[in-house]
Amino acid sequence: MKKRTILSSIAFAIALGFGLQTNALAAESSVNVDHSATASEAVSDAWITTKIKTDLAATKNLKSGDISVETNNGVATLTGTVPSEIEVKKAVATAKSVKGVQKVDAAGLKVKEPAKPMNNLTIPSGEQQPTMPMQPPAGEAK
Repeated sequence: MKKRTILSSIAFAIALGFGLQTNALAAESSVNVDHSATASEAVSDAWITTKIKTDLAATKNLKSGDISVETNNGVATLTGTVPSEIEVKKAVATAKSVKGVQKVDAAGLKVKEPAKPMNNLTIPSGEQQPTMPMQPPAGEAK
């Protein structure tokens, strides 16, 4: 619980810093265009993305390292691969729980195919089959 609180605080600080930097750049612009709506959307989307990534990292039994997150106008897009359908559902539920998320698009979040078993190995003709080492005849020293 403490780890989650710390991660959330760090994510908030990063998003806040990004927002202040964006507003400072807009204020320095020589063109007198109102960018406040665009800047607030970008800050909001950046904060949402950071919060989702932080929450995914704190979610038990979820390999979040292979999940990418992008947010545009409150729509969170999850892409990457996870080991199971359960992890897809966990990632979607985590993203939906973040304040400001309007919709979650997980079409790009795929389940890895399990490794195929290697039980049907065949040896090409002409090659020698593996054999077990022979036991020395009875009575001889090993």
